[in-house]
Parts: sequence; C-alpha cells; structure tokens
Amino acid sequence: MNLSKLLLVCAAMWLLLLFVVLPALELYLLIKVGGLMGKSPKTIRSDKLAAEALRVLEDHAITSLVITDEGNRPIGVIHIHDILKAGITL
Repeated sequence: MNLSKLLLVCAAMWLLLLFVVLPALELYLLIKVGGLMGKSPKTIRSDKLAAEALRVLEDHAITSLVITDEGNRPIGVIHIHDILKAGITL
C-alpha cells in the first residue's frame, strides 16, 4: 500500500470516529438510569421465606426483588446472590 492510500484510509477512519463512533458513544454515556429502570418492579413482603423469594426470582428470570412492609412500602432490596450465599436452594 502506498503512502497516499494509507493516508486516505487513516483520514476515512478519523472521519468515521469523529462523526459516527464518538456521537454514538456520547449518547450512550448520557443515558440516565430512569430511562432504563423497570416501571413496576417485582416485590415480596418482608415476612415471606427466602425460598419463596428465590422462586419468584427464578420464575420471572430476574435477579432482585423489592422488599415491602405490611403497608406495601418499599423497605429494601434482595438480590439472588444474597439468597444463594445464604445456602438457600429450591
């Protein structure tokens, strides 16, 4: 490949980077979590057994549940790893 072709390829790569890759990356980096969150998360009451929570997680193929109190107010979150770390299985 001669020098002029190499310079042309480099220029094309820079243009691609400047006008395609960087703008797409900038949009990706500006996405807020509110735009990605689920609007109706799965919940479980705090008085339920951990095995029940694991069943809900597996049934819905999700990794976390919002824990609610008796008034259905969120009080915490449980992750599947918390349950598995405790040695709970189905």
